[in-house]
Order: sequence, then C-alpha cells, then structure tokens
Amino acid sequence: MNPPPPPPRARSATSPLTGLELLTDRYARGPAALAWHERGELLPLEDALAAARADPSPTPDVAIALVKLTMERTKRILRELDRDEYEALTIARNLPKPVSWAELGATVGMSTQGIHQQYARQQLFVTRSYRRTV
Repeated sequence: MNPPPPPPRARSATSPLTGLELLTDRYARGPAALAWHERGELLPLEDALAAARADPSPTPDVAIALVKLTMERTKRILRELDRDEYEALTIARNLPKPVSWAELGATVGMSTQGIHQQYARQQLFVTRSYRRTV
C-alpha cells in the first residue's frame, strides 16, 4: 500500500506561498488545479506568468509575484545566454587556427577590444557561477 501524499503546499498555514505557488493557487484550472490541490504540482512558469499578465484585476500579491518571478527568469536567461556566448567564443578561439578577435568583433559589429572585453567578462561570470554551483 502506498503512503498518502504529503499535504499540498497550498494548505500550509505555517509558511507563506512562494510566488509560483501563489500564481498556481490562483490561476490553475481543470486538471492543473486538481494536480495542485492533490499533489502540490505547480503550473509551468510560463503558464503562470501568462495567466498573471492576463488577469484584469490582479491582487498586490500577484503583482509582486509576477515582478519577482519575471526578474528571476530574466536573470536566469541572461546567465544562460552569457554562458552560451562564452562557449561559442571559446570554440572559435580554440580551433587549430583560431578565429581572430578582429574577425569575431567584425562579425557581430564590435571592435576587437570590445569583443575581447565581453569574452573576459563572460569568462569571469561563468567561472564565478560555476564555483557557486559546485
């Protein structure tokens, strides 16, 4: 016999809901609402954000959750883009005959110095981020 599922987060009186929990609790409908109330399953982030943006009269808590989650998503996307750019530049520079900084800069409309500085900034950011996750 399977043990009963843990009580859903939505019913916890001891701790406030996180932003995504709040949006799920307010906007989940149909099977998503059932999954939330029975198993504590959250809406996908993009669905929750879209529902909050479409709400004609959001509460202050919803507006705050929308701002916070959107900003967190933006930071995550920018970190991923920085990592992707860093990796692409690293590949171009580590070829047997490396692509020059001048050619890379010209390709993206930057000066040689500008593209090199961007790479150095990304290198610091990527290595700093990596150390935090290990």
